[in-house]
Amino acid sequence: MLLQAFTKRVKKIYIFLTLINTIGFHFIILFYNLENARIAFASIGSALVIILPAYKLLFHQSTAPLKKVLGSLYFLVLFSLIFRGISALNDYAMGLFTPSITQSVSFLSLYLSMILGNIGFILLLKERADEELIKLSLYDDLTNALNRRSFIQQSKLYLTQYQKLQKPVSLLLFDLDYFKQINDQYGHEVGDRVLKDISSHIYEAMEKGSLFGR
Repeated sequence: MLLQAFTKRVKKIYIFLTLINTIGFHFIILFYNLENARIAFASIGSALVIILPAYKLLFHQSTAPLKKVLGSLYFLVLFSLIFRGISALNDYAMGLFTPSITQSVSFLSLYLSMILGNIGFILLLKERADEELIKLSLYDDLTNALNRRSFIQQSKLYLTQYQKLQKPVSLLLFDLDYFKQINDQYGHEVGDRVLKDISSHIYEAMEKGSLFGR
């Protein structure tokens, strides 16, 4: 949810995986109640649940170092669960209290995921809140254009950079005709919709690297 990846389609997939894991595990208990079969099914089923968050954390478009660390951790858990499931299918001793390297790696990775995962979730919440605060301080919340202060600051940087490169700079300043009449006649809600619509058209027409401020 922090990555905004929990869409309706993903929700349906997870509902399906939950049903399959629940029904399948109970089916094994009723008709094939062997410890290795239970361990293999539970391990592989849990691994399937972890795949999407691990992938999103590690390969998300705006992946921060913290998300990469958490993604790598989840992949460690993912591979250990798959390895544990395959080992159980091969009749390897996988009882809960049976000492083995596979058991040690599995429990260690699960322990790390619980400890670091909880801490990481809190840090991700803080990171997202910081990003939203930074965005609010730089952009106009209605049009998503740079506010006056940030536009002036970034414009100064652009002017300095383009002066060194000896490249021309263009400035386009415009006003909306009769905009006050729209607010007076139809209300400020309609006026806000007009501003949003105009801003979206401006962003579509802008070249990469251009600045747009309000």
